[in-house]
Amino acid sequence: MAPLRIAVLHQEVQLSDITGIDIFGNISKKYIAECTAAFPVFPNAELLASQATEMQFLFVADTLEPTEATPGIKILPTHTYASCPVDDVDIMLIGGPLPHVRPAESLKLIRRFCERGESATLMTTCVGSLWAAASGVLEGRRATTNRGALVMARHYHGEAEWVDKRWVVDEAAGKVKLWTSGGAGAGLDMIQKYCFEKFGREIVEQALFGLDYEVNGRGEEYKEKLPEAWGGEPEA
Repeated sequence: MAPLRIAVLHQEVQLSDITGIDIFGNISKKYIAECTAAFPVFPNAELLASQATEMQFLFVADTLEPTEATPGIKILPTHTYASCPVDDVDIMLIGGPLPHVRPAESLKLIRRFCERGESATLMTTCVGSLWAAASGVLEGRRATTNRGALVMARHYHGEAEWVDKRWVVDEAAGKVKLWTSGGAGAGLDMIQKYCFEKFGREIVEQALFGLDYEVNGRGEEYKEKLPEAWGGEPEA
């Protein structure tokens, strides 16, 4: 059986925007095998091994040279935008860079990925959704972004329906499955939600427990109203 392939677009992104891949990593066969080998009394080892998924992570940028993310960390890409085997990618995760980071080849890659329809899942965190929108793939779709960027999103990419939620799921029939989140913290909760829907509950709980991450994460709704300066309704 082919591994679940996750491509991460990380060029000049906020590092915390892509750390949710570690939740995926903690439910991979490789990680579970290493943990159970290192700790012979690892709890529920057989159950976790049965629920673990073979995974492959692809790190994609415009070069194979180390590429910077905040706050100066260097990530070594495995593929360029041109060489990424997009037809074999199951999930594409796009972190949030500043608006000037829109390599032309990356936009082509995003479009090619989304042409695969509902067999593929596009995930964005923070302003990664604006990167995706620049490729034209969010037209007519429900999406969100960092709350501080909602005004900009609606101004520059009015073809999408921008929603003030911590994350938004749009799985319209026949189209790429779209999971978009607000800032990095919301992105972690979105990925937690995705994993609980797609993988065995016990292994996801173990993955989150290993990260000391709250199993019952926060929901899709913000607790605070959107500030007026960020596009919210003025106080009465």
